[in-house]
Amino acid sequence: KIPNAKITGVDISEQAINFARKKTMGEKIRNLDFLAASISKIPVKSGSFDVAVVSHLIEHVENPEKDLREINRVLKPNGILILTTPNYFSLWPIAEMVFDKTMAEKNYSLGDQHISRFTAFSIKEPVENTGFGIQNQKTLYIFSLEASVLSRRLGEALFLFDKALDFLPFGMVVYLKARKIAQL
Repeated sequence: KIPNAKITGVDISEQAINFARKKTMGEKIRNLDFLAASISKIPVKSGSFDVAVVSHLIEHVENPEKDLREINRVLKPNGILILTTPNYFSLWPIAEMVFDKTMAEKNYSLGDQHISRFTAFSIKEPVENTGFGIQNQKTLYIFSLEASVLSRRLGEALFLFDKALDFLPFGMVVYLKARKIAQL
């Protein structure tokens, strides 16, 4: 969609990286590169990226501030951080429990994997402590995610309502945009 952009996907799973490489080769996408690496140590020089998307990852790490410092390092001055994480000041904990008890495969638990839990309020501190200034933050999925389990059409209709209420702090997912304001 953005042919002039150079995009690098990073994942700790070599299997996920191999899957992504095969998928993009088959689709003849040429502006993508992939690295198998941890968020804790991304093997690129400092100031390599304009934007970093940390999507549903920060809740899986033991030391979010350490890893956000690494994101700060790899971003150019004034670089943008886009971060998403479950919001534990919402119905997310109930949804997580229901998923774990009814849908998860054996020995798989979201509750066990989410070791750093944030709310729409608590995510601000680690982001700001690591050299970022928050520009925009919202939450989504107050009603629509739960409704979509019952009916896709109902979920889609309620999503429009959720978008109108994205300023409220109790949607199930936090979406945050921040700018790098300090080199650490």
